[in-house]
Amino acid sequence: MMVKKYFNLALLTLLFLVLFLGLIEKKYVLAWIDNNVTNVFLNQFLNQIFLHQVPIFLWLLGTLLIIYYTRVFFWKMYYPKKNGTLPPKIIRDIFGLVVWVVSIFLAVVYLFDQDLSVLFASSTIIVGVLGFSLRGMIADFFYGLATTIEQPYRLGDWIELNNTKSLIGKVVHITWRSTTIVSTENIHTILPHSVIAANNFNNYSYPDPLWRSSFKIILGNEITLYEVERLVFSAIKQVKETAKIDRTPVIKIAQFLPEGIEWLVCFWVLDYPMESSIRLQIQHNLLRNLNYCGITLPSKKLEVATHSHVVKSKTAGGWIKKLEFFADLNEFECEQLAKKAVRRLLVKDEVLFEQGDTGSSLFFVYQGLLDVFVKNNEGVNVRVDQFKAGSIFGEMSLLTDEPYTVTIIPHIDSVVYEIQKMMIEPYLREYPLFLEHIEMLLAERKLQSVNFFEHVNETDETIRESILMEVHQKIRKLFNLP
Repeated sequence: MMVKKYFNLALLTLLFLVLFLGLIEKKYVLAWIDNNVTNVFLNQFLNQIFLHQVPIFLWLLGTLLIIYYTRVFFWKMYYPKKNGTLPPKIIRDIFGLVVWVVSIFLAVVYLFDQDLSVLFASSTIIVGVLGFSLRGMIADFFYGLATTIEQPYRLGDWIELNNTKSLIGKVVHITWRSTTIVSTENIHTILPHSVIAANNFNNYSYPDPLWRSSFKIILGNEITLYEVERLVFSAIKQVKETAKIDRTPVIKIAQFLPEGIEWLVCFWVLDYPMESSIRLQIQHNLLRNLNYCGITLPSKKLEVATHSHVVKSKTAGGWIKKLEFFADLNEFECEQLAKKAVRRLLVKDEVLFEQGDTGSSLFFVYQGLLDVFVKNNEGVNVRVDQFKAGSIFGEMSLLTDEPYTVTIIPHIDSVVYEIQKMMIEPYLREYPLFLEHIEMLLAERKLQSVNFFEHVNETDETIRESILMEVHQKIRKLFNLP
């Protein structure tokens, strides 16, 4: 297609040069017509064409070539090389219009030998009438020109018009009169430039595509700021699209309400179409964190009749019952074990334990987010996973005395509960079904571990039995069980 365009341009250029040279050597061409065309009428006809029509045609062809050469060598080659993008279509169209207008006025003067003052005087009334009739279209044109020059938005930008019921869409087309945007529902809206100019609008993509969104949530008055930070920041950092953004999320108090405190959760978004899905993921993670902490969202209180200033404290006993690891224990036993567990505050970036360390504790993530690192072949820690609220880890070291296979570092300030060997030993001795259940879980986890899975087919029942027996023997040996 490009070769065909260049070929046509070359033919037009050749035709222009031939006609131009013919006009320069006009006397030779006319002499040739007089000597070779004997028919009087044909001779006069060719002379008239060459003297009057050929100059007009040559003038028009020259104007067309100027526009074509500018489009090919300036707009499509030089301009993108210098600015990194094609010029807006409205600029190219205006340039072409200006060239034609100037060319027509010059043709009137030099080809038709007319006085421009007469033309200007006669066109004033016509321009006035047309200007009044097409004032809206003219306003759109000049607003479009200003928009093209200033470029408050560009193709591909997401914009929101504030005064038109929050119309939000992606800019897909800009003409001399209007801008077309497409909403997330794939609805195309054509907006005249005058409408856009009359409204305030937000640009979510330019000059910086990174922007901050937010939502509100009400939590009880007994929830401290530090707990809210652990609950919310971990929910945000669990979303990979926000975790990779080097901007800190923000929590603010929106207002104090009778049923609790309304918190404003602010998070960063890199691309507008992803905002709704990111918001949903964060809210889902936040609800999950609240669930594992035993925190319920408050409802509006219809009556307040109390003289006590004692606030009911939160307990963490419920978390034990939510874990598959302790599914075989009854409610009372879960409560007792939860009371024995040690609550620990882990400060951001302070190592809990390193790969290869020995330990005899199981950990439950109550609030926050922990990074999981494994050393590569060069001995450098590489993050491979994250433990969020509700996760447990360290069970293999607790029950089989094996060293830790990973390094744990808090991503944010976090709270964990630690269950030590002496706390769980009585339950292993007293409840055989509980012991059997734990053995099965540990065997499955070991079978699914990355290093082991690379060499083993998990469907092989013989290997399953072998691993289960290995775990069984290690637990009984460590706890001196029969």
